Amino acid sequence: MVWVVHICIVFSLFSPIDQTKDGFMNYAWGTPFAQMARYFTLQQTRSHDDQQQYSVDLESLGEAELEECEFEFVDKSFAGVIITTANRANSHRLLAFLKHLYGNGHVQDPMTIQWFSGDTHVSYDEGLSGNAYVYMYSRRLHTLKEPHNK
Repeated sequence: MVWVVHICIVFSLFSPIDQTKDGFMNYAWGTPFAQMARYFTLQQTRSHDDQQQYSVDLESLGEAELEECEFEFVDKSFAGVIITTANRANSHRLLAFLKHLYGNGHVQDPMTIQWFSGDTHVSYDEGLSGNAYVYMYSRRLHTLKEPHNK
């Protein structure tokens, strides 16, 4: 029993961030806004009908430094994350983190990769400048909103 606890403690020291495949940082898609607001400083940036976006004070993910991070909510339920990075080296660190979680993905072209894992869709787009844009979201929660967008 002592060895199990010791192994868990050692593993947690070398695991910079917990991540779930159907959500973000161990917060499942659908987590209520009120619960997310207890753990993150959220500043509203956009609102349209039942969808809102909030900037988050998250500075890094894995080895990548984040330029910007926003959480997206649909009907007050956690539904997506938008991440931007600055410079090619940093973007590639984020890409390595995503590949570690989701595998190699579906390569659209050398600078665009997508992953589909359970309820989650992740897209990585890298610009010519080396800056990257990542959008990960719940396919289920966004599908619920499609009839309202037509």
